[in-house]
Amino acid sequence: MRKFVVVLFILTTAVFARGTSGGIGTFGPALGIIDFSEINQHLQENGFDKLSSAHWMFGGGGYAIANRTVIGGAGWSGSQTVTSESVACEINYGGGEFRAGYIIIDLPNLMVTPMIGIGGGGYTIQLEPYQHKPFSFDELLKNPGRTSTIAYSGFRLNPQIAITIPISFIGLDIRGGYNLGPFTSRWRFSDNSPLTQAPAIKNGTPWLSINIMLGGLSREKVREKAKVEEKKKTETPHQEPQEENK
Repeated sequence: MRKFVVVLFILTTAVFARGTSGGIGTFGPALGIIDFSEINQHLQENGFDKLSSAHWMFGGGGYAIANRTVIGGAGWSGSQTVTSESVACEINYGGGEFRAGYIIIDLPNLMVTPMIGIGGGGYTIQLEPYQHKPFSFDELLKNPGRTSTIAYSGFRLNPQIAITIPISFIGLDIRGGYNLGPFTSRWRFSDNSPLTQAPAIKNGTPWLSINIMLGGLSREKVREKAKVEEKKKTETPHQEPQEENK
């Protein structure tokens, strides 16, 4: 039992004694699991293929770290397209947010950081005929087509956790969370007029991202401690002069 307490004390000291600072940037793919069930019902009733609930995106972020406090921001976006006999439907999901958190586990090659993201984002659906697209600018001027765009966007919260594995100036950053929102939203056209009888969207999306990390980190407390220990090793211990035998 005593050994266990000693080991636990050493691990706790190693985890919480460091004060990491610096700056990092991340970029990579993200996967959101989105409930498109109601949209898919409308699509299939009108001859379209189904949207996949596994919605792939790409994004990146930048973070400043001061004494284990992390502040930064990130953005992401991704789309998928389904078709009927004459119309293409492209749906885009994305957003951007401010992020803040605190590193609770801070080891030389492992940082674990709970964070909260606050920002905006949502969905955009674009419908356009694809069998008779104009092939020249003159033809486009004569027949501009009937492309329609609707959007569903607003404020959102994004609790998440980041696992960062720094290796020199490069590393791996794995993040996951649950994107809540957009709140108080409704489908609107590009001129901001509302769309009536629109499909519902659930205000919650679990997500996971795997990113490349670039940046520089420093642990000043660790460096100072190492310097003190090195200085002690190099100092010659003082010895009292021995008395001569009489």
